[in-house]
Amino acid sequence: MNFKENHWERFTKQVNQYYIDKIVKIHSKREQQKEISMTQLGINILLKFLPRDMQKNINKMLVPSLQVKYPIQHKKADAIELLRVTNEMVEGLGRNNDIKIFIGRDAYFLYQKYVEKFPTRSDSYFMMYTRRYLFGAANNWGYFKIIGYIYRQNLTSLTFPIFLANFKKNIQSDQRFYKMISKKTIGLLQKIDILTKIIRLRRVTIIDSGTQGGLILPLLVVLKDLGVYVDFRMIACFSWLKNIYKNKIITDDLTLLILLEKISVQTYQDRHRIGSD
Repeated sequence: MNFKENHWERFTKQVNQYYIDKIVKIHSKREQQKEISMTQLGINILLKFLPRDMQKNINKMLVPSLQVKYPIQHKKADAIELLRVTNEMVEGLGRNNDIKIFIGRDAYFLYQKYVEKFPTRSDSYFMMYTRRYLFGAANNWGYFKIIGYIYRQNLTSLTFPIFLANFKKNIQSDQRFYKMISKKTIGLLQKIDILTKIIRLRRVTIIDSGTQGGLILPLLVVLKDLGVYVDFRMIACFSWLKNIYKNKIITDDLTLLILLEKISVQTYQDRHRIGSD
């Protein structure tokens, strides 16, 4: 994976800072341990596809209280609670007249729930906006490059507008990389026959399952460059990103996100009768 060593240093620095600024200051030991466990689960989600040696090296860069012990244990997700937060998101989306774009298989269950809730509306679209589509078979190099732009910033103190402005500046500074993303994004919007409608209405809400916005952010920047007002929603994000995404998520519980993505992928495969994208 082409995610440079200093990027991992920035990542661990941000997570360690979150521990110092937020977790240590939680007075309830029970709530503090709950936050530590959820943060460790987030770390595991991000690192699990890396080689084990790299996981161990990154793990050692974290403060001892956050270092992940393998195999990681976490509570079982509550399916009833997942339905509740899913309904909450869908109902919230229904309160505006934006075009809704649900991106990737992980968000397919949310898309289906929206269509079922509002069957007479024609404002929702599903788009296979994925790492593979943007970056090809060796899809991690470009995605982790985007993640690198996220961790260049002080995530515990910035507001989202400032964070986004910095992200936009960073991604567009690599002109060739951003031009490729912009071209592929616009091409996919044309393919699903939505670009003209977007330019006409100029209001879009992007919906993804969640974690850190690695696909939402480049799509958001491209749409803003077209003069479109863009908002987004996720079910959950990593603990250390809550300050940035606090008005964009529904729950702090990453176990619900894991269950949602499992259900979404299965639902997508059942509907499309394929094994993978």
